[in-house]
Amino acid sequence: MDSYVTLDKIVRQALIANGEESLHKYARYLQFGMEGAKDFYMDSAQDVKTVRLTMDAVKQVELPLDFVDWVKVGVVIGDRIKVMGVCDTLPILTVRDDCGALQPYTSNVPANSIPIDSILYGGYYFFNYTNEWGELTGKLYGIGGGYTDIGYFRVLRNLGDHGVIQFNSDVNTTDVYLEYISNGFDPKEETIINSYAEKCIQFYIHWRVAWHKHGAASGNAKESEFQYYNELRKARIRVMGLTTREVLELSRKYYIQAPKM
Repeated sequence: MDSYVTLDKIVRQALIANGEESLHKYARYLQFGMEGAKDFYMDSAQDVKTVRLTMDAVKQVELPLDFVDWVKVGVVIGDRIKVMGVCDTLPILTVRDDCGALQPYTSNVPANSIPIDSILYGGYYFFNYTNEWGELTGKLYGIGGGYTDIGYFRVLRNLGDHGVIQFNSDVNTTDVYLEYISNGFDPKEETIINSYAEKCIQFYIHWRVAWHKHGAASGNAKESEFQYYNELRKARIRVMGLTTREVLELSRKYYIQAPKM
């Protein structure tokens, strides 16, 4: 069995199963198929897409057309990804020059004042690591939690054509690594579906066709709805299923050797 099947094939199979002898209702069936595929991708597919984007002069990158939510934002360093931190206090970019062009924000914190990281933190401050003479006592417990030295970002969905990721002024790279959840649709490519969801989306189409034709309370609609959720349950099990070996490895992930008492 192939790993993926096209949405076009699923729609044509649904037309045949419903006794349609032409493509006259193809557009209607395709709309229902797109709804079912979007639900599967967002809730069950566990498919994460990866792209590398180029930051512009105002510290922004455009979100992909099929973007739903981010998983990881960072930079590639060697064979590792160093992630950036989330900062909801970054302002929505509205700084413009006399010609109306967007301009990057720059730090306006005076020299020798509170560090910019302290402003972004917005939490509690502890001074138990110094004594009354200002000498360090070595009690810097947990330092570094939530801190990143490569920069911070904020997703702004109301800017640009499809939303943007805004970075703070301290970010000194233009190459951004993004992992994100997709809605499954890319207008530049043919839509493909995980084969595990093939029957699931077919029954979603049957359900929606019956719902609009006979009403939600009809026997046809209820039966199709039941078949859809049954296939969705099986698809989720297949996508998310763990083997016995994987369960054992997860259970032992944090086991360490320790001295016997």
